[in-house]
Parts: sequence; structure tokens; C-alpha cells
Amino acid sequence: GEQYAQGPIVTKGYTVAGLAGIAAPVAGMRVHVTDASGPTFLGILVGGGAVTCPAFYDGTNWVAG
Repeated sequence: GEQYAQGPIVTKGYTVAGLAGIAAPVAGMRVHVTDASGPTFLGILVGGGAVTCPAFYDGTNWVAG
């Protein structure tokens, strides 16, 4: 069956470039990035910045959210 978090969760941190190292990502995967540049909700992530934000794999791209 499905499992639900019962409290805060911690996701692994990556640089935006490091997301390419995640083998065979599937839609729904969540991590956080540590170097986003100007992230916008559901916008494709760009690295090289100083923003830490959640990241979500939408089946095609890693996006902020």
C-alpha cells in the first residue's frame, strides 16, 4: 500500500547540474537544489545561483516546486 509521511521529511540536496547524475528519474521524484538561479514555480531549473529550493521531476524536466 501507499506510505505517507507523518512529519517533516528531508530530501537529498543536489546542484542543478548534479540532477543529471540521477539515473532513470521517474515523474514525482523530489529532491532539493542548492544553487538555483531565479527559480519560478514549475519552471525548469537553472543552476549557478544561490537559492535553495525544492525540485520535482515532471516526467521530462526537473522543475522548481
